[in-house]
Amino acid sequence: MARTRSRAQRRRRNLWILLALVATLLVVFIARDVSRAAHQSTGPRRSENRSFGLLANALILNENTLNARAMYLFANGATLSRTDFDARLQQLELFAAGLVPEANELATPHLAHGVNNTLVRITTERIADFQTIATFMDAVAGSAGLKIAIGEPLAADSQISQTNLEWGEARESLRGEPGHVRLNASVWSLAAVATQSADANALEASQSLRVRGGVSINAVAVRPSPLPSATGELLVPPDPSMHVGVSILNSSTVGQHVTVAISVNPTNGIGTVQSQREVITIGTQRSTAIDFSALAITPDEKASVVVVVQGASAAYAGSLSRHYDLVVSPSPGA
Repeated sequence: MARTRSRAQRRRRNLWILLALVATLLVVFIARDVSRAAHQSTGPRRSENRSFGLLANALILNENTLNARAMYLFANGATLSRTDFDARLQQLELFAAGLVPEANELATPHLAHGVNNTLVRITTERIADFQTIATFMDAVAGSAGLKIAIGEPLAADSQISQTNLEWGEARESLRGEPGHVRLNASVWSLAAVATQSADANALEASQSLRVRGGVSINAVAVRPSPLPSATGELLVPPDPSMHVGVSILNSSTVGQHVTVAISVNPTNGIGTVQSQREVITIGTQRSTAIDFSALAITPDEKASVVVVVQGASAAYAGSLSRHYDLVVSPSPGA
């Protein structure tokens, strides 16, 4: 009986040893699979992080370049001519407009800590703030038709300062992730423009930025062609209507937004009061022409015709208006 008990004990011991070996093998296999899965998931993440780092650092470099160039322009713009200042500001605005689409390309895939979404949002906010400050500085420099309240650039200043803080934290997000990506710093000093008035005052006082020249009426054309008459008189045949065209010249150093109007006011009780207006934009040192719609006329009508340009400085005294005495010939056989 003792021998039988001994054999039973050995069988139980062998069974436990076998079970321990099976459990050990299972642990080894599971650990290997976990390690392999972790390695396989780390590889793509490392690649994604490093690809993002290359593109993000290129974008940040462009943002820092925009900030530096804008600061330089606003600090030295008072020494430029109006044409040069406008051209350089337009170049910056075009450069800035391309950064938001560039940032949007980085929105996917989703990276650790949402760092790519943070970069997209910060870039979008900064470009909007740049445009606000640029418009403010352009208005201060005397650009025609631009007005902006000081509260807007001050708000932009505050938001830029906030993006500096946010990016200072977000740029460290991938240091501890696969790839150990280092993202560039980006601190916009453009935020100081709205609260430090020295540059704005210099632009406002600059004589070289003053708008020079103005707008003038080049010529007025009438169809049907007027008959020979005294200066300032339009003697036209008794047609049912006449057409008036006006050529406008902008000799100033900035583009001009103007309203060109014509009015016809009968002076002898014949005919009807008429008026038309057109709003146009004329580029720097360019001319443009407009044709008003047909104006009804009546035989024997006499009227005062006035063509006037509004919304711009005159190139010289009297250059923004023309006055005519309209005389419509009698009907044949009248």
